[in-house]
Amino acid sequence: MVRSTIRKLYDYLQGMPGKFYIGKVIYLSEKEIKNKYIGIQKETDIEKLIVESLLIKRTEYQEESELRIIHYSPDSSIPGEAPIGLSFPLAFDSFDKLLFDEIIIDPRVNRMVYNSTKRVIEALGYRGIIRRSSLYDKPNFLIPLFE
Repeated sequence: MVRSTIRKLYDYLQGMPGKFYIGKVIYLSEKEIKNKYIGIQKETDIEKLIVESLLIKRTEYQEESELRIIHYSPDSSIPGEAPIGLSFPLAFDSFDKLLFDEIIIDPRVNRMVYNSTKRVIEALGYRGIIRRSSLYDKPNFLIPLFE
């Protein structure tokens, strides 16, 4: 996971081809997802249908509270490939120009792998905050049993 600001995203996306959608993911059960799309015969606004479908995940992932950037560009897509993606090309000369301020490593990664990954990212020139998510860590506090 990475952290950024709306201003950095806005500035970066200016002038790029296609349309960008920023949306909060909604979390539905499998039954709700099936019911949402089972009746579709012919959608007149295929772009809207595609974008909305990319903003849906199963309820099992609800703790992610995800926000997605979706790029839709039928004019600039590679022939034979979908004109949509969940990201956009990150062309940069150095880590200074990246959009994000913080990198958060998956909490399931053990500390040895985290430390190794952090060293590689720093060696590549990134100077922002790098941390391992503490989502699954045991709480560290004392409870006095006697006074």
